[in-house]
Amino acid sequence: MIQRTDKDSGLPLWVIEVIDAQEDARQRTVKVKIAAPVQPVLPPPVPGSPFTPIEFDGMTVFPYTDASRCQGTGRCNARVAYSLKAAGIRAPSRGLGRPAPEHKDAA
Repeated sequence: MIQRTDKDSGLPLWVIEVIDAQEDARQRTVKVKIAAPVQPVLPPPVPGSPFTPIEFDGMTVFPYTDASRCQGTGRCNARVAYSLKAAGIRAPSRGLGRPAPEHKDAA
């Protein structure tokens, strides 16, 4: 298999498959691409947890139209999809178990 490269930087492109552990998650897994000269290394797993929590640096979302469901005839079932790209990964900066505080508008 040939290593893909990032169009902008020319660096090797690495893909990390991420699992959303929330029961009501709309999509359980997503793939995040990271352009880096060497393969990113995950932080050590949390003892007693089936997951290795990580944070992404410089996360960017690229929306696009997925027309793969369109057939030559009839109605097209195209949908808006997205691709995720990050500058890097690291261990979480906050403790686990507490959700981040929600943003409140001043208005």
